[in-house]
Amino acid sequence: LVSILDTVVDSKILNPGDDNANVVALFNSLFKNAGLDDFSFDESLFQGVTLTGPNGENAKIVRVIMDVLGDLGMSGISSLSGASASEAARVLSKLDVTRVFADIGKSEVLSQIAGDALDVYFAPVLGYGPSMDTPSDPLSQQIGFRNVTDWAKEGEIIQKVLNLAANGIDISSFDLTSIPPSTLEGLFSALASSQIFQKADEEGNLSYVFPKYFSSKLLSMVDSSTLSFFLDEGASASASMSLEQ
Repeated sequence: LVSILDTVVDSKILNPGDDNANVVALFNSLFKNAGLDDFSFDESLFQGVTLTGPNGENAKIVRVIMDVLGDLGMSGISSLSGASASEAARVLSKLDVTRVFADIGKSEVLSQIAGDALDVYFAPVLGYGPSMDTPSDPLSQQIGFRNVTDWAKEGEIIQKVLNLAANGIDISSFDLTSIPPSTLEGLFSALASSQIFQKADEEGNLSYVFPKYFSSKLLSMVDSSTLSFFLDEGASASASMSLEQ
């Protein structure tokens, strides 16, 4: 497969012009056929990068596809669409996340687009999304794999989290009554060190949003009869708000 892609890149007939449009189309087709539709390529990603050869982008991108297909198979990937948190965790626990993320980090192209794509698969397991947002604080826009800068390090962290989830722990809801204290410590330690909670602004300054995420999870566990104990006297709110508000 890598040899075919290299041949297309080097062919003036199969790949005319300098924008690698046909190569981009091939990669989009490959990922779609593998069930990884959320990985979307465009010509700008391939400008100024080395595509061919054993250390070219073609080889690096194909390696990630083979990593995922080898661990999950087509059926596993397709089962993630619309899966519950527990089912998604069960499927993703079969993936060698440490290896896959490390390989993503080696690719100039994939490291730019993997963030938004991975959010689709991992958000249900980790329990972040629009349901956490409030009118004054769109928290879900601050959390995600688009924040990751060190993919190898992040892979080790998410692997730990998935290993816990595979043991029947619903990370998406944080049911503290059913999780042993020692397990909770490991879970919180791993999540707190994840880069998905480190949002950088335009100047590169990091904003650490794990406390907001954590407080949102705690509030999601309470009902209207107990929510008042977390608020200022006389205040009222729904369980979707943050403890920091």
